[in-house]
Amino acid sequence: MVTGFSQNLRFSESFKAFSQMRIAGESPTQFAFASVIRACVVLGSVEIGRQLHSLALKLGLACELFVGSNLADMYSKCGFMVEAFNGLGNDALETFSRMVQAGVKPNAITFISLLTGCSHFVLVEEGLKYFYSMEKTYGIVPRAGHYSCIIDLLGRAGRLEEAEDFINSMPMQPNAFGWCPFLGACTIHGDKEGHIYWQRRN
Repeated sequence: MVTGFSQNLRFSESFKAFSQMRIAGESPTQFAFASVIRACVVLGSVEIGRQLHSLALKLGLACELFVGSNLADMYSKCGFMVEAFNGLGNDALETFSRMVQAGVKPNAITFISLLTGCSHFVLVEEGLKYFYSMEKTYGIVPRAGHYSCIIDLLGRAGRLEEAEDFINSMPMQPNAFGWCPFLGACTIHGDKEGHIYWQRRN
């Protein structure tokens, strides 16, 4: 019932059925959790989503494939990129791997979340591998946001020359989302040349 209501866009009824299940002492399955979390994505109800996340952790369901992938989707679409992987970079990669193995096709937002996770935990080789697999393996053309994640990743790792080469290879003109991570990394690593390069380009 929970899943059926959610699939038919009857979200209030889906939440109500989920609550009734809990009141009756029934343990929700990962599919029931995934359905109400998906409803949170559509409604933009991140606070309810957080509560569901806490409950899923309590019941040991947060790492289940459909629960984990929908939580990542919810946080990323609501603008909480770090929380999209609950602060665990390697778990993010494992969850992504399990998604693919289960036949769940990633989309552009999935890769934004994945690359952001790689960036925050400075997983350079992994991030580059996933970036270059987007179009080759999954037929997803990287957008400016994906390029920005890689610039940020290389910058955090102190690989500023690679970041500069990456910017030069971009098929679109880098915008503020691309330049800000690069300039921030230059500041952190004391590279004044990066700022000079930016001034020359602009």
